[in-house]
Amino acid sequence: MIVEELQELRTVGRHTVRVDGRAKVTGTACYGADVHVPGALHAAVVRSPLPHARIRGVETAAALASPDVAAVLTSDDLARVLARTRFGPVVRDTPVLAEGVVRYEGEPVAVVLASSPEAARAGAAAVRLDLDPLPLLASVEDALADGAAPLHGETEGGEFGGWSGGADAGRNVAGHYHDLRGDPDGALAAAEHVLSHEYRLAPLQHYALENHVVTAVPDGDTLVVHTPNQYPFLMVRMLAGLLGRPESSIRVAVPYVGGGFGSKEYVNVVPIAAAAAVAVNRPVRLELTVEESFRSSGRHGAIVRFTSGVTNGRIVARKIELLFDTGAYADQGPRVIRQAGYRAPGPYRIPNLQVDAYAVYTNKVPAGAYRGFGASQPIHGCECHMDEIADAIGMDPVEFRRLNLLELGDDFAEGDLPLDCDLPTALDMAAERVGRARGERLPDGRLTGTGVAVGVKNTASGRLPSRAIVRLHRDGSATVVASGVELGQGAHTVLAQVAAETLGIPYERVRVGAVDTSVTPFDQRTSSSRTTVHLGLAVQRAAEHVLAQLRDVAGDDVDPADAEAVAAAVNGPASGLGGEIVGVGTVDQDAPEAPTAFGMRAGYWEGSVGAARVAVDPRTGAVEVLQYVTVADAGRVINPHGAHGQEVGGAVMAVGHALTEALEFDDGYLTNPSPVDYRVPLAGDVPGIVESLFIERGDGPGPFGSKGLGESSIITVAPAIANAIAAATGVRVRELPIRPWALLG
Repeated sequence: MIVEELQELRTVGRHTVRVDGRAKVTGTACYGADVHVPGALHAAVVRSPLPHARIRGVETAAALASPDVAAVLTSDDLARVLARTRFGPVVRDTPVLAEGVVRYEGEPVAVVLASSPEAARAGAAAVRLDLDPLPLLASVEDALADGAAPLHGETEGGEFGGWSGGADAGRNVAGHYHDLRGDPDGALAAAEHVLSHEYRLAPLQHYALENHVVTAVPDGDTLVVHTPNQYPFLMVRMLAGLLGRPESSIRVAVPYVGGGFGSKEYVNVVPIAAAAAVAVNRPVRLELTVEESFRSSGRHGAIVRFTSGVTNGRIVARKIELLFDTGAYADQGPRVIRQAGYRAPGPYRIPNLQVDAYAVYTNKVPAGAYRGFGASQPIHGCECHMDEIADAIGMDPVEFRRLNLLELGDDFAEGDLPLDCDLPTALDMAAERVGRARGERLPDGRLTGTGVAVGVKNTASGRLPSRAIVRLHRDGSATVVASGVELGQGAHTVLAQVAAETLGIPYERVRVGAVDTSVTPFDQRTSSSRTTVHLGLAVQRAAEHVLAQLRDVAGDDVDPADAEAVAAAVNGPASGLGGEIVGVGTVDQDAPEAPTAFGMRAGYWEGSVGAARVAVDPRTGAVEVLQYVTVADAGRVINPHGAHGQEVGGAVMAVGHALTEALEFDDGYLTNPSPVDYRVPLAGDVPGIVESLFIERGDGPGPFGSKGLGESSIITVAPAIANAIAAATGVRVRELPIRPWALLG
């Protein structure tokens, strides 16, 4: 760990007990499944058994014959209560319930409402669908082939409609990103070495511990929605648009969230339950099974193609094509490919560049946001490509990277924020920890090798406002009122630390309230590693506002930790503070636009270096990750326990991406939607040694010089492991996950 001369602080930078720890370990924490409303109907979804078909009819009589079934709703029924029947973050192409056509296996066609979950599921099983199969687009190659039938017509823009550039529904393209710098064709023609490689990454499932669940409660002119969701205010906007109601009539309350990783953003569980509740004017509770959650959203499968020209060890040109399978509906796909295209060149000096990235419609489960979205797939291709180039030209892969890496303060793209992370130093730290090994044989006969990967992602881009309120009570305790969703990442603990440090009061005397859009102020979303930076800065400013008011009435020498002094100031006859001091903090990102192909200026850069040491059994192809090291440029760590947890957790999560995890489709049918068949990392898959190291210079834009860390480690794990496997065995596998049999013979 590198820590420059940073002022020692009272709370920030110290290990603290998590503010949600006691509730979670004692079982008193309230999650979505713990919300129960008297008189609620239970919902079950009728899903399409075919991946592409025309709906000829929906037979509901058998389900309605049960006295426990209150209603069976189809798209025709919901159309009577909806102002519009489709939603989507970028383009509104997703129907609440299928309208005339189903486009993936498992797409919701109808919803059954009954007095119990069992009765609802039995009713759903009794509904009969009359479907006429349509031609299948099983892959991006099928969808882009000449003569392929389009899955969609023209659609309108959604909440992020500005990200829909390059869409061509007639070609099954939901979005296209293009960047051209210099003369890549001319530079490739003149280069000493030209190398091309293609890599394929399987689609993934988020596999959060908590399934999707929502309880929607009509209450007069208000609709109250209880759901674990990362975008509560954007859910308000979406539901208001669907229902044709003012946003003030929609309230979204977010309990603790049992893991998100992007899965709890724009999935149709929320609009189905909300529309059903309005249709029958009763509370409706919809909780998906694990298998249903698998058919809700996932990470994009991708084909990534890299061609680079190299002269004297320096990259002189690079051409990149990214094909992302966005599934049956766009979801976040157009946003993902814009981020992916921008990040794809890697943090290297490349004077001549061309990038084309496409989000392609297919007849698969829609793909959306996934932890580090738009980073993992292109960085995997880039970093494996870097190793293959180094091998072909006879250079050490670490030295090849060092020669081409951007340094602290360099421009990633002209007009964007210069790099504020020290990647060369991070690379040296990681490489030193794992050493250099290539094809060495261990005493047990296994082959060992080491590999590295470097990645960077622009973070918190665009205008992402945050608001926060801090209330200092008369006894010197404080409450933070903010809309940062606690996903398990420790966000509320960090916000409490920031408030305590700013106010100068003990951390234990700060409480952070639950998210409720009718009470907590606006925050754009909980994603993109932005909570510590943006919302944390809003909390810091709100606490500073409190201090300014306190000192106005009590003088500059007042100690906020002195309860008697605070009480006297708050309740003094001339204070006018009304029993407590309320501070408000606001953050709006400055200068969000940039003259780059991406078009938005980074709020800061989230840099990551990973290094792996593996052992491979040449007889079976079995891979063991012996050691993994991740290095992040953190600005300043607010909570060391939480920061290490984010880094190590991301690293372990991505071991599955490298070695075991894949959503498997057979002609459009998802064949492994279960915990048994979808293989996440087990305890035995965790690297024997996992280290997370930080560079701290206190130069981040967040409170006390911090940066976000939620996605940094996950984006470089798979390529570091793939490069280590290639070093150990001499076998380059260009498809993820790397199966044992791919390393044999």
